[in-house]
Amino acid sequence: MKAKTHELFENFSGSTGGITTTHTAGHLLVRKRVRPNDANTEAQKAIRKQFSIYTRKWAKLPLEQRRKWNDQASQVAAEKSYFGIFGKVSGFNLYVKCNMNLELIDAPNELTEPARSLPQPPPFIELFEVTSSGIVVELAESVHAGDTLVVRAAPLKSGLSDNTNGLRQIATVAGGQAMADVTEAYKAVFGDPVDGEQIQVQIYAINKLSGYASARREAVSNVIVVEL
Repeated sequence: MKAKTHELFENFSGSTGGITTTHTAGHLLVRKRVRPNDANTEAQKAIRKQFSIYTRKWAKLPLEQRRKWNDQASQVAAEKSYFGIFGKVSGFNLYVKCNMNLELIDAPNELTEPARSLPQPPPFIELFEVTSSGIVVELAESVHAGDTLVVRAAPLKSGLSDNTNGLRQIATVAGGQAMADVTEAYKAVFGDPVDGEQIQVQIYAINKLSGYASARREAVSNVIVVEL
């Protein structure tokens, strides 16, 4: 939002509360303050490490294999979100993304050439229940046999309706299954859930042959813990 600067605020700039102000073209520019996320968490360190590993592996791929990844990347960009990837992507980016997705679900195959197997849309979340007896994810139907479902979650701070940047993987659900107990995995990352708080849940499917991911489904659940 631009506003004509009053003389009292001609030298006013910086951040306070939830806003940041700067001067541009003689106007006072006021915008929502953005607090950067910690870029050095253990999860982010692990991602950067794996990215470096696959960067080196890409450099060793024969030219013909790299050409196939580049050709596939062009198709992915043309077919929009069919492959769980939005926007333009290079062959190198596609190679890294698919292989890192396979690592997320502990798939044994490492791709040197792209595959075209697509994941099915993930089932809807039937229930994400947090009680004194545990934390359970129940799906409306079983995960497709060719896919593995990734479950991510994060507690929501008071007053917030979204914490996408805080989501962490807490479980996978194998093909043919429709529920998972995520109690220990959730507590290991976030500690004990607090009665009355809210938890954001996100799920998506990864194809076990290609590493392509489906679109995301999300839900928010109230925590009901009667006996902590």
